[in-house]
Amino acid sequence: MESHLDLATERTLLASIRTFLASIRTNSIFAGLVMILLSMKYYTPCILILTCCILIQVSISYLYFYIDKQESYKYKSDSGHKLYNLHPLMYSILLIFILLVMLVICIKLRFKINK
Repeated sequence: MESHLDLATERTLLASIRTFLASIRTNSIFAGLVMILLSMKYYTPCILILTCCILIQVSISYLYFYIDKQESYKYKSDSGHKLYNLHPLMYSILLIFILLVMLVICIKLRFKINK
């Protein structure tokens, strides 16, 4: 049977994963808002929202990675645990890529750049 400290550490780690996934969902909602604004031709607000979303997502990803690194020392498990904790980071990287593509499209539309 695991000790209370091990269980508390595991619950803390799972809570940080849930919080990180919630931030990914929130930034995805803002990406949907940008799509609505883009269809209404509000390019400047789209650029501002996307820039903020990218900066926030990068900083939250860094914090999650840092917390995960700190918690992995406390959490005794095999390598499957580390792979499990990397899944949210993969989603975050995918979201950052999508937001960057949307930002490039908004900038092209705003400044009428054709290539």
